[in-house]
Amino acid sequence: MTNSFVSNFITKCVRSGINTPSNICLVAEKELNKIEETINKIEPLRTVQNNLRTVLRQIGGNRYKRCRKSIPSIEDFSIPIKDLQDNTRQMCDKICDFLSKQNAGVSARNIMDNVANKEKNTEVYSAIQRLEEHGILKRFEKSFDKTIHKGDCWADRAGLKEADEQKVEQGRSSEND
Repeated sequence: MTNSFVSNFITKCVRSGINTPSNICLVAEKELNKIEETINKIEPLRTVQNNLRTVLRQIGGNRYKRCRKSIPSIEDFSIPIKDLQDNTRQMCDKICDFLSKQNAGVSARNIMDNVANKEKNTEVYSAIQRLEEHGILKRFEKSFDKTIHKGDCWADRAGLKEADEQKVEQGRSSEND
């Protein structure tokens, strides 16, 4: 899929009269900047959306049912960490392990670069947001230095490993049956 996108993008540029690699890169950078600006405008709405879902679940009874999301980057952060899917919980665990080895706060980019490959950046960032939402991590946003630190509920991260250990134990007991 990526190779065909690259090929199609280059073909589109050439048809538009943009022929040099440096000019094609400029076009790609402009489009990427536009996309990033749009995403940054939408980010605050995600928090409101998740909070409204929580309100509906808590007081709406059966009127609001949780459904699968068609866009994986929009998540329901009200789900307890111990109830997350295995891969998401493991990503949260990797982030906590990485942060526990740091002497100071680190940037989200630093975490993404050290915890997983580039293809998983969205998952890593989503897990960072989830951990922030649950108070396990906190972000300090100074004028130029946005760093992530251990949050007020840092001790609650033990629930990640406990949930994994319970799944392993359940797997062992079902093998022995």
